[in-house]
Amino acid sequence: MINTVKKDNYLKAGSLYLIGSIFNKGMVFLTIPIFTRILTIHEYGVINTYLSWVTIFVSILGLSLDKGVMIGFSEYEEDIDDFMSTITIITLLNSVLISFLIIAVFYYSNINIGFSLMILVIALFQASSTAVLRNYDIYLKFRYEYIKKSALEILPNLLTLVSAILIIVYFLNNEKHLGKIIPHSSFTVIFSILVLNQIFKKSKAFNKTHAKIALSVSIPFIFHGMSMTLLNQSDRIMITSLVNASETGIYSLIYNFSMAGTVIFLSLNNVWLPWFTKNMKDRAIDNINEKAAVFLLLMTLPTVGLILTAPELLRIIAPEEYWGADVSIPLIILSSYLIFIYSLYINIEHIHKKSKSVAVNTIVATVINIGLNYYIIQLYGYHGAAATTFVSYLILFYLHYRGARKLESELLPLKLLIKPLFLITLNVLIYYLFLDAFSVRWYLLILQMGYIALSNFDKLTIFFKRKD
Repeated sequence: MINTVKKDNYLKAGSLYLIGSIFNKGMVFLTIPIFTRILTIHEYGVINTYLSWVTIFVSILGLSLDKGVMIGFSEYEEDIDDFMSTITIITLLNSVLISFLIIAVFYYSNINIGFSLMILVIALFQASSTAVLRNYDIYLKFRYEYIKKSALEILPNLLTLVSAILIIVYFLNNEKHLGKIIPHSSFTVIFSILVLNQIFKKSKAFNKTHAKIALSVSIPFIFHGMSMTLLNQSDRIMITSLVNASETGIYSLIYNFSMAGTVIFLSLNNVWLPWFTKNMKDRAIDNINEKAAVFLLLMTLPTVGLILTAPELLRIIAPEEYWGADVSIPLIILSSYLIFIYSLYINIEHIHKKSKSVAVNTIVATVINIGLNYYIIQLYGYHGAAATTFVSYLILFYLHYRGARKLESELLPLKLLIKPLFLITLNVLIYYLFLDAFSVRWYLLILQMGYIALSNFDKLTIFFKRKD
């Protein structure tokens, strides 16, 4: 009976988590055409530069303590409220101390961060609040409080998007980027205050043992998390610093648009990862390789679709000022596909507890990315950033592939990737050859999709069949 309840909770939670994630991503994607038309390219670039800094600050202020919450449920579930109180106090104290240090550094060094000191302070408030919300999100997830978790994901974003559009359209004539930044920060802070009230209502304890355990788990993840954040965000910051915010606006649009495939991957990964872990324990290597081929197919299809329809979709979601970016879109889509592929090999490294290797690989790719960005962005602007992004993720893929193959020589061999990569490369070539001939691209897309789907129908059906 207990197992049935847990199973039912898990299924309900999984469904709502997925709905919440898709709803959030969907809201962001569907409002892109609105924001690109009510904001100038420069203002859109400032907003994305701001969000990049917020993401980086979350890594610094939050200390990756959300990983500590996981260990809290594993080892201190009976004292989890005291554990949450301890983690929250650490997060708040670290946020205050580091925030003052960051403000002092930027104030006295006159570093160009793409916006004013006032917006920097707003960013730090939002980052510290996001860190609190991230910890509580894990807490709700492990307690199966899926309604609260989904509400906490959806409401701040929904209120931010609606209020931002109203403020920009009806109340601001200039500096319209503030119409998006201030509501975003304000609602994040408000919801974090509500969360803090919930946490400290249950416990105000500070337990040194809990603190040591949480920090011992989270600190190793800080470097990996920070490196991943820099790899994902540094290009926008560097474009603003080395060129201008307008180019950042264009690059941010095509980056967010081209990374749409990662949403599909994250959804499919909810199916793949538990199954993969179980089969690794059973050493069912042949079965994993067989299913991995289908999994690769499932990601290759939407990737091909996005590549061949990208010019038309770009013209729908953005005004003419952005259209010149279509030549760089395939490079970002390829980067998104590489993220999916190397994630398969990261799973192998994690199972063998090679977290340090994963972190080192990420740091190497990040350093290369920043170095290439510094020189190439100055020469080619955001087009150069798209190229360096692709090169960096290609290197990261190679490093994870090499590491995983040393651990499991028969698992996910290179031959599994040949057909998907060939298909992706072929369609990138088609994209550039027929960039101005949409009818040819769409005809070839329909032809490919129909043939692949029909010839692999049985494999796709079996993939989604549940096996105990």
